[in-house]
Amino acid sequence: MASNQTKKLTKDSVTAWGWATLILLGVFMFLTPFQFGFFNGVGLHKLGQYMFEKPLLYGLLLGIPAFILASLAFIKKGNFEQRHLIAIIGMAIPLVYFLSSFSAKSAYLSKIGLYNNLLIYSFFLLGIFLSDQRKVLRYMTNLFLSFGYTMVIFGFTYLLGNIYRMDALLYSDGVRLASFFTYPNGYAAFLITLLLGNLHHLIKSTKRYEVMIHGFMLVPIIISLLLTLSRGAIIMMPIIALVTLLLFNTRRQLMMLMYVCGALLFSLLIVSDLTSRATVVYERYQQQIASRQAIETVRLISSSSIGGWLRIVFISLLMAGFVYLIHKYVQSVIDRKMSKWMSSRRSRLAIPLIFTIVGVIGVVILSSGVLSSVLPSGTLGRLANINFNTHSVLERFEFYKIAIEMWKESPVLGGGGGAWEALYDQYQSYPFVSAQTHSYFIQILVETGVIGVAIFALFILYIIVKYMIQYFRDLKSENEDHVFFFLIAISILLHSLIDFEMSYGYFSALVFLCLGIVSGNLRKPLFEGRPLTFITNMRRGISIVWFALSIVLIITISNLFYANNQYTESIRRAQEKQSLDAILEPLVSGLKRVSGHPFLLERIAGYQLQAYEQTKDQQYIQTAQMYFDKLAATEPHFSNLVKGRYSLALQQGDKERGIEVLEEAITRYPYELSFYEQVIIDRYDLWNSANNDGVVAKSEDQAQRIFAWYEEVKSRVAKLNELPEAIVYIRPFEITSQMRLIVGQINFTNGKYENAAITLKDGIKDIIETNEDKVLVRLYLASLRKMGKDDLPLFQRLIETDPQEEYEVINLLND
Repeated sequence: MASNQTKKLTKDSVTAWGWATLILLGVFMFLTPFQFGFFNGVGLHKLGQYMFEKPLLYGLLLGIPAFILASLAFIKKGNFEQRHLIAIIGMAIPLVYFLSSFSAKSAYLSKIGLYNNLLIYSFFLLGIFLSDQRKVLRYMTNLFLSFGYTMVIFGFTYLLGNIYRMDALLYSDGVRLASFFTYPNGYAAFLITLLLGNLHHLIKSTKRYEVMIHGFMLVPIIISLLLTLSRGAIIMMPIIALVTLLLFNTRRQLMMLMYVCGALLFSLLIVSDLTSRATVVYERYQQQIASRQAIETVRLISSSSIGGWLRIVFISLLMAGFVYLIHKYVQSVIDRKMSKWMSSRRSRLAIPLIFTIVGVIGVVILSSGVLSSVLPSGTLGRLANINFNTHSVLERFEFYKIAIEMWKESPVLGGGGGAWEALYDQYQSYPFVSAQTHSYFIQILVETGVIGVAIFALFILYIIVKYMIQYFRDLKSENEDHVFFFLIAISILLHSLIDFEMSYGYFSALVFLCLGIVSGNLRKPLFEGRPLTFITNMRRGISIVWFALSIVLIITISNLFYANNQYTESIRRAQEKQSLDAILEPLVSGLKRVSGHPFLLERIAGYQLQAYEQTKDQQYIQTAQMYFDKLAATEPHFSNLVKGRYSLALQQGDKERGIEVLEEAITRYPYELSFYEQVIIDRYDLWNSANNDGVVAKSEDQAQRIFAWYEEVKSRVAKLNELPEAIVYIRPFEITSQMRLIVGQINFTNGKYENAAITLKDGIKDIIETNEDKVLVRLYLASLRKMGKDDLPLFQRLIETDPQEEYEVINLLND
């Protein structure tokens, strides 16, 4: 009797443990928009990536109370069930990252990856122990939707220029809404989960005010989704929708489709206007940034803003009324007229089938351009360009191909957390910039090898399949809140197959929290024949392990926080022009807590180099050497290490060593143009010196090395010209004027005038704008004269820009 009362209490009331968990999840959602969604953007390519460490640490910090709460829940007496075994098996998630750390390509990023997976494991445990607390789950769904609705409204403040946030608005085929994620596809994934949660509550709500609130928010959600211009969302939405429809009975399927279609039609009435307003806001921000002015926002009631808000509110109210009418009148008609047909289990397959057929027809209509007058140009352009020949698709294929090559280096255990970020330059076939693999499971493959990806895939697949089997055995379970959490998990996981949402701590923790809640339905008792002491000792042992993991997080995260704060403090002191000892003191103190921290090591070495430049005291150069050596030993792929070691060699007067540093770096950064150019410039200095001194052998050796690097650049440029036109890369890679000038000068000096002319000709611009270009032209004309040829029009243009250039050419010819 007491046991039944306990179960009833657990289901129908909220315990202190439940309230503590709700508070933790509330803090988690509250912090998310202020900390970039806990994005794991820390990397080794540029110092600016360090800004993502502290926001990520705030998210990792939440794993500590999560482990403690899980330990307290597990240690209680009761049956040992299948869900508890799954909770223990889930320990393999952080374990594979721990094992991969022994073969890590970056010790620092590998630790970050391990801590991040401890976080998602702790949330998975919370989900398991929350699964039987019905009221807590109900509060959680309301908490999630409340948070989501608030963030959607905030998204419009960015769109209409009321609040500024860097990268909340971006441009690609039109202005794209990225909101607090600062990544449109990430925001789109969030909106998809919110849309599914909204629809789930709409079809189960019985209270009028709930129906009106959820109906009102449908239009803002769909408008925001359209304004992200996310092709990934467009591609995955039909699959997610199909899975969602299959989970509900026919009546609810019809209700969902009516709500979505209605909201979409209402949204199309104002989305073009909002796009135009967003474009004006974006262009104004860009002008202010370009002119280095302070960013100016507008008030809510300003003429440029209030019109947009009134349109959103008015259309949303119309949608709320539409939903209310369907809910009150149409739903009862469906039940009355179609009850016999809907009672058949096969009927729930009819609408998904029709949906699939309509979807195919919709694709044909979109590709035909029929809707060009309805959809905004940006949205239409993104829809029309969904094919295998767009830059985003081609880039992803390239990423995946590179990821497979990386994986082959460490096929069993992978390269540890952050392996892609550390290595992708080395494998790329064109100069793209991407710190993410754009696929969750491919990222896991690179980081943890075949063992890790198998564990993750089988673990997640087992939970999904077991839930689906149990769900379809008892279709009444669709009334439970567990469906809500399953929809969130499955939608994000599907979307993460082609994007990097799971690199956000918000999404990864949310997915595993939902998977934990879903797993909590597996209640089959285990070890029933075992003595009670065995089960009790097992519970205590596992609880101690989880509690110990919380201690690990406390120590490691507090140390990282301390090091981060010391880094910031050092920069502050440097800006105040304090003494070198005062500037270095925080950094040295931070390294004592986090040894091998790349950003602190690089900063100390850099300050030492600056001190040497000012004082020429050898002690500073020796200290800089020591710290650069430490950095090379712990983080060989840290990009600033190359520049630091190069500068160090030059300060020591060893140009040959500096060149060797750059030439070695080119093997790891084959598309870093500045390295090639600097190598050619430095070797030209050595060639010039040897040539002036009459050291023929050395002069010829340097010339051959210069020609070899020039041909390497030329060869890579030729390969880039063969790439599909759809591929666009931001980082330039070309034969620069400086390279042409040096190679032309060597050929001219050595009497190879035709080679000099050929080298220089392609670098001549139609308009002579800079002195550097004039030097190229002079050398080109002199080469032609030596060959007995001429280019009078070019010569005439040259002397028209500066009459003195005629004498320069004559002098060069005589030399």
